[in-house]
Amino acid sequence: MKIDIFDTTLRDGFQQEGISPSVKDKLAIAELLDELGVAFIEGGWPGASPKEEEFFDRAKTELKLKNAKLVSFGSTRKLNLKVDEDPQVQALIDSGTEYVCIVGKSSNLHITKAIQTDVKSAIEMAVDTIEHLSSKGKKVFFDAEHFFDGYKEDSKTSLEIMDAVMATGVDCFIFCDAGASMMNCMLLIEEMGLKSGFLGSHNMDIENIKNHLSIPNDYLILGFVTAGVEKSTNVKKKNTKRKKLIHNEYFTK
Repeated sequence: MKIDIFDTTLRDGFQQEGISPSVKDKLAIAELLDELGVAFIEGGWPGASPKEEEFFDRAKTELKLKNAKLVSFGSTRKLNLKVDEDPQVQALIDSGTEYVCIVGKSSNLHITKAIQTDVKSAIEMAVDTIEHLSSKGKKVFFDAEHFFDGYKEDSKTSLEIMDAVMATGVDCFIFCDAGASMMNCMLLIEEMGLKSGFLGSHNMDIENIKNHLSIPNDYLILGFVTAGVEKSTNVKKKNTKRKKLIHNEYFTK
């Protein structure tokens, strides 16, 4: 089993009032995270501000990572823009990172209320963006925003979006717990002997998702974001009373 850590400190970690790191700070923190051995470091949202643009420009020559891959973050194309005319998509291409992570809606409620469109259009936004970035040589992660909330409310829609995204050959599908609604739960992975109240309390059939995606048994599916999850459990008859999982952890192909 392989678990990769996708660290979001340089973006999510600084979305707090009173914290405004300099570009020099972000470069230094990225080096420290690399020393910790994380697999991916989300550097920020290129094009969002002059500071973000400067970070990615300087990272091209100043940031020498030994373990981690730097990731630029963005979103699917805007609803009424063609993908090759969307400036924030172009900023991802210009960021210089091999890996990009785009966030997209996977909840019917958020599709219809937040961006005020239909599921078909939301899928087109995701697919267009993934295919365009891939054509530019980028390795693309899709951050399925509000996946667990969406699955609880309308599993058919969430799985339809998942199918369409996976069909593009996206490098990673991230089950994102954007609303932190699953923060105190762990998903059931039989091979690890993990136990969870998640299935009973939220009626989410993880085996259905595993079978739906044909996910190998040696991958751990988790959707927890930006905070620790602590739960007493028994892993292969060895007691691990305080198992902590931090930031986005996901399966890769």
